[in-house]
Amino acid sequence: MKTKTLYILIGILVVLNIFSITTFWLGAFDKRHDRPLPPRGAPEEIIAAELGLSQGQMEQFRELRKEHQRSTEIIFKEIHGLKSGLFDEVFVNGDSSKRAEEIIKQISLKQEELERSTYKHFSKLASICRPDQREKLRMFLRDIGRHMIPGNIIQAPPPPPMK
Repeated sequence: MKTKTLYILIGILVVLNIFSITTFWLGAFDKRHDRPLPPRGAPEEIIAAELGLSQGQMEQFRELRKEHQRSTEIIFKEIHGLKSGLFDEVFVNGDSSKRAEEIIKQISLKQEELERSTYKHFSKLASICRPDQREKLRMFLRDIGRHMIPGNIIQAPPPPPMK
């Protein structure tokens, strides 16, 4: 009788252990799943919905977006070409290449251009917004920035809900 009870108890513990390990591996205890998922859809639609843009503002925003996409597309292509050259350099001179250092500097300058373009884009977007929309945009950009951090290293509290 004691042996049978012992086997049943061991069986229950084994099942619980398997369940616990499986749950842990699948990330059920990961606190990040409590965060709301970012909205789905085209960025243009998401921003318009978040800010409550009027029809006139939407037309202006579409133009701003086209302008931004044109300028950043060129920069992205240039960065891509530079990175290809950088990786080719690995096989030419290894890790002691002066040319590689020059390419890295060029990439960083292009990245700076990209960041400046993005800043100007959102600055122009803010200029077409009403004061209440500007506050929503500020919170939206802060939230987007939080999602862009690898692994969400910063554990800042979420922004207050938008009204």
